[in-house]
Amino acid sequence: MKSFHPEYLKPGMRNLKTAIAILLCLLLFQAFGGDPGIACIAALISMQSSVEASLIQGKHRIIGTIIGGVMGGVLINLFYFIQNPYLCILIIASGVSLLIWVCNLIGQQPCIVIGCVVYFVIVLGNTDISPWAYAFFRTSDTCIGILIAVAVNAALPVKQKK
Repeated sequence: MKSFHPEYLKPGMRNLKTAIAILLCLLLFQAFGGDPGIACIAALISMQSSVEASLIQGKHRIIGTIIGGVMGGVLINLFYFIQNPYLCILIIASGVSLLIWVCNLIGQQPCIVIGCVVYFVIVLGNTDISPWAYAFFRTSDTCIGILIAVAVNAALPVKQKK
C-alpha cells in the first residue's frame, strides 16, 4: 500500500496555473464570442512545469496545429467532391498517416499528436461555415490557448521547494 503524503492535499503551482489559464481562455471567449473548448484543451496540454518547457511545448503545439490545420483544411475541401462516405473515411485515415509522415520528414516528431488532434477536430467537425474558415478558427483557437498557457506560466512565479 502506498504511503500517505499530506503535501498532495494542497494544489501545486502547475495545478493553479493550469486553472488560471483555463479561466482566462473561458473569459476571453465569453467576452469576444466563439467556442473556448479547443483553446482550453490547448492551454491544458501546453502548461508545463517551467516557462522554458512551456515555450518548447508551445512551439511544438503551434507547428503541429498549423500542419494539422492545413491538412484538415485541404482534406475537408475534398469531401465536397466525394459523395461516398466510405471513401471519405479512407481518406481521413490516410490523412493521419500522411500527417505523421510529414512531421517525421521535417523533423517535427513532437508535433505529431497535436497535429493529429487539430486534423481530427477539423475533418470530423460539424460546421456550417466554409472548411477553410473552420480550419482557420480551430487553428487560431489552439494557438490562443497555447499563448495563454505560456503567458500564465511566465507571469506566475515558480514556488521554490524548501
